[in-house]
Amino acid sequence: MYLLPANLAGGTQPDSLARLADRARLFGERIPQEKVYVQMDNTGYFLGDTVWFAAYTRRTDTGRPSRISRVLYAELWNHDGYLVERKLVEMRDGRGHGFFALPDTLYSGYFELRAYTRWQLNWGQTEHPHNPRTEIQFYTKEMAKDYFRDYEKLYSRVFPVYDKPREAGQYVRDMTLRPLRRHFKADNSAPEVVLSLYPEGGHLVAGTPNRVAFEANDDEGMHLEGTLTIVDASGTQVAEAKTEQRGRGTVEFTPAADGKYTAQFTWKKGTGKQKLPDVEADGCVMNVSQHDGKVDIHLVAAGRVTGEELGMTVTSQGVLHDFQEMGKITDKTVTLDAANLRNGVVQATVFNAQGCIYADRLFFVRNAEQEVAPMTFTGTDATFEPFSAIKMGVHGGVAGSTVSLAVRDAAHTEYTFDNGNIYTEMLLSSQIRGFVEDPGYYFEKDDEEHRRALDLLLMIQGWRRFDWYTMAIPGAFTVQYMPELTQMMIGEVNTYQAEAAEDAVLEAGLAQSLEASQTEGEKEAAKADKSSR
Repeated sequence: MYLLPANLAGGTQPDSLARLADRARLFGERIPQEKVYVQMDNTGYFLGDTVWFAAYTRRTDTGRPSRISRVLYAELWNHDGYLVERKLVEMRDGRGHGFFALPDTLYSGYFELRAYTRWQLNWGQTEHPHNPRTEIQFYTKEMAKDYFRDYEKLYSRVFPVYDKPREAGQYVRDMTLRPLRRHFKADNSAPEVVLSLYPEGGHLVAGTPNRVAFEANDDEGMHLEGTLTIVDASGTQVAEAKTEQRGRGTVEFTPAADGKYTAQFTWKKGTGKQKLPDVEADGCVMNVSQHDGKVDIHLVAAGRVTGEELGMTVTSQGVLHDFQEMGKITDKTVTLDAANLRNGVVQATVFNAQGCIYADRLFFVRNAEQEVAPMTFTGTDATFEPFSAIKMGVHGGVAGSTVSLAVRDAAHTEYTFDNGNIYTEMLLSSQIRGFVEDPGYYFEKDDEEHRRALDLLLMIQGWRRFDWYTMAIPGAFTVQYMPELTQMMIGEVNTYQAEAAEDAVLEAGLAQSLEASQTEGEKEAAKADKSSR
């Protein structure tokens, strides 16, 4: 069981940089999170198939299999957003398995497998936008909150389910969607540009060079290639940059105090505009770069921040790796040895003694010495008959590890929907908001091109699974869901006395009406029947 330690549950507000850093350290050590990965036996299915899966849970503080939760919830959702089935999977030493049967009475389409533990629900809660009037339809406010509540980062995987083959062995990838669906005609006009802007460190600070990451897509989510220009209020161009990969790139400029800036994106079919965030006179700019096994964090303070005592924490998976009291700074570079950091997403945060965050940045550290040797298999080159015995040799990996293995026909593999693995999910995808396109690409090679693409991904889609404010500030975190060692039933019993009283009055009135409508003979018969009983 994991509860807030006494020194994290309350007390006075923090008044020193060291105390804030210590709270962040204790939070990571005593309240670890869990991550989930699900390995499915195929990348696409047909109606009538069975979806077999193996599930894994891992602790974020140690990286070892998790024993915090022994119950995993696995859910199957259809393309209309309806829950088809929910399974409770027993987890032993961080591993479990289960299945979903796909009856041919379902409609085909793109299904989603979602998996989580109850302990995970303590983090990343969001609320769907809704009209407050709709809450009147629920018995209690808590029921309404629960209905509109969602969670930002539970394990999710979308996969195609095709129609049942008409003849055995003929696997035609046809989908028959639910009938009577409303279809809208496509608009023939040029698609609109959806431009997203992300200042490095989180803020635009006046008088200092700022780097801004951007992503350009159309209104259907397709990446656009083109040129981004930054113009000021008078229309004068102050910076320009081209997209580098998948509609992403960075642009650098020095904003003026009280300046108003607009980003204009131009591509072959048109242009799009988006206003940049307001420029702040007081703040700190953070720029992160990696080279030769070192991480350089360049900080430039401006305005009243130059007169404040600043500190910086470096955390990975919620574990504190480095803390520095930097004092009052104007221009400072902190160099970290990447060998002392854990593989995966690392978070650097600059703050003052009152807990105000001036800069926050995610970057990815990849240490070859920490990576496990890939597993190789022998004895799989021959052609096999269905259900025939296969003798395989397994090489590499970690001695004593448990391996789940799925064998499928390569001719029917949907690589579009299964490019990741346990490495990409546990270290990257679980730290990213939304869908990660082609996650395996970022680990094909450890060169400048792939490192740059990975850094852009984190600057644009980065999501704070480990929110620094939640970890360091008193009272910012409360435990709502306890870990499950066995299935727990949670709910409430509601009594509605007003409705019961109304029902009693109605029944009495009906009885009187029935008695008044009876004839004398029927009354005598009713009395005789009652006495015979």
